[in-house]
Amino acid sequence: MKYYTVCDVAFNPLNPRQFLSSGYDLVVQSWEILDSDDNDERKGLNAIHHFPFDSRPQDLIFSPDGSALAINCHDGTVRLYYQDLFEDMIDVHVPFKKFYVAPRGLDHAAGSTLWGMGPSKHLLFTSSEPTERDDYSGFHHAFDTCKGVQAVQFDALEAGDAASLSPDGATLALFTWGKDSTHPIRLYDVRRKVKEAYETEELDKFKVRPQISSNQGQGDTEEVNQASFSPDGRLLAVARNDNALHVYDVRALSRGPLCRFAHHDSDAVGGGGFGIVAARWIQGRDRIGIASGGNDGCVRLWEPALGSKSDIQGAVIGRTDFDVAHFSVGDRQSGEFPLVIGDAGGGMHTYDFANPDGIPI
Repeated sequence: MKYYTVCDVAFNPLNPRQFLSSGYDLVVQSWEILDSDDNDERKGLNAIHHFPFDSRPQDLIFSPDGSALAINCHDGTVRLYYQDLFEDMIDVHVPFKKFYVAPRGLDHAAGSTLWGMGPSKHLLFTSSEPTERDDYSGFHHAFDTCKGVQAVQFDALEAGDAASLSPDGATLALFTWGKDSTHPIRLYDVRRKVKEAYETEELDKFKVRPQISSNQGQGDTEEVNQASFSPDGRLLAVARNDNALHVYDVRALSRGPLCRFAHHDSDAVGGGGFGIVAARWIQGRDRIGIASGGNDGCVRLWEPALGSKSDIQGAVIGRTDFDVAHFSVGDRQSGEFPLVIGDAGGGMHTYDFANPDGIPI
């Protein structure tokens, strides 16, 4: 039996017992979680259907209302599908829209892809990422999913890296990387569909980290792994692959990071070198924090209101023996685990945690 890398997994927002997976075998597979019946030999997962692609499907991004699914692909396209992907009586699924993020013939993959919200709810934001090592170009669009046309082509010309949309759906933060290690961050007014950035600043230089082995993930690349607006839209957390987490006040972007947090470098056992893979905002009773997962094997809690030098910054709320590959912060009131961590060693861990003051989050 041959095994392939899984690119992404996404649960059906309209049915939590169903999910999709995409992989290097050029297939998107739909699954159903069966009831836990001791008399049922099929308990566990049931494969509903598989959908072959002509290019590697990467991220699976459901629209906020769950009615549509965007899949970005390695050939530079983004394809939109209806919810009927989960209907097992349908044999062939054709995307109702297909957008080309980069001109045909260029070796670009479709990268960061986001659905709009509020005034931009009908838009899909996406960037291209070159696959050739010496190519630093990129294309950045907002597509109108109702009309099936390009709504905006933004003025950034460098390769796509990451993006985040403010909670009110009005501001897009776009991160790119260019020649000579340039890493601009641009803010766009997407409410008015303005193609020119109204502010552009350069990120702090990336820290050069020692390589323990030639197989480490970072290599000579400098990347923003993820960016995320705070729930009030005032702060922007930037998770970087040099193990740094920088927090910006978007109202004073030119002043640089409001806070600079960092995980420890990985040791020879963890050794993945992907830095901080994600940052999640956590709304407490009277304060707001950020959980971040790094290649020190820890998920840590930070509170921007306390400043970078506070002694309680970086409290460990979850720990593994390997690099943190992915983590999710759940909603206790919905019966979800407060924290689930997937590590680079193939393990999955669940945790209960509280903030440094002992107040449950």
